[in-house]
Amino acid sequence: MRRLGPMLALLAASCGSARERDEQGLRAANAAYDRAIVAGDRAALERILAPDYVYITAEATIRDRAGTIAQLTSGRVRIRSSGSEDVRVRWLGRVAVVTGRFNGEVTAGGRTFPHSERYTSLWTRGDDGWHLRHEHASTPSVGVVDEQQ
Repeated sequence: MRRLGPMLALLAASCGSARERDEQGLRAANAAYDRAIVAGDRAALERILAPDYVYITAEATIRDRAGTIAQLTSGRVRIRSSGSEDVRVRWLGRVAVVTGRFNGEVTAGGRTFPHSERYTSLWTRGDDGWHLRHEHASTPSVGVVDEQQ
């Protein structure tokens, strides 16, 4: 019975480090997604976005994987700079919910303007890495103060 204590401690430590590795990999995938958006990198987007990916835009439009990739790689809308901040990960078994703030600069219709949104995304890990399955964005209303800033 005395040997069981150290074994359980070792098992708990290895589980914690596995979860830490999962979170590091997930955060790296989320950052790679940000880079793919800025670069309009079709191959990276195809790797990251799951086949059944769904995006609900801040305007309440529902976009599938093909539509999202087309919009991000067409050149009509160009995300010139971006990055995620305030990224938080919550685990639901083998599924991760990632929330954060996406800030960037967008060019569309000949105009360049700042863009900021809050997002919630659902990620799953397969044999070939993390895949984004679902995403929802909300843009802050003018004059609304975010008390969490």
